[in-house]
Amino acid sequence: MVGGGEPAAVLRARRTARGRAATSEIPLDKLLTRQRFLALVGRIAAELLGISVVLARAADLAERGNPTALDLADIACAAAGQRLDGLWSQLAADTGRPGADPAALGDT
Repeated sequence: MVGGGEPAAVLRARRTARGRAATSEIPLDKLLTRQRFLALVGRIAAELLGISVVLARAADLAERGNPTALDLADIACAAAGQRLDGLWSQLAADTGRPGADPAALGDT
């Protein structure tokens, strides 16, 4: 750790990012907008992957005689669905597209 309590790697990464942003042909505000967009899409993808994994595992457990797994999967997927609703809303607000049609993501 260096000076302010941050690891040296964090400070190096920050300096590198600032240097790249300063020499980039793309304005910083546009870079940050792209970064936010990619972060939201990444979070959406992670939620969808999580839902897939939970459902697959619950189906496997149910086949092995544990029907309670399906109820737990339902709860987990409902919570993920609520998080996804919020993420889609954020994406719609950021892209200016009401409803943030998933099929239109490549158009930004």
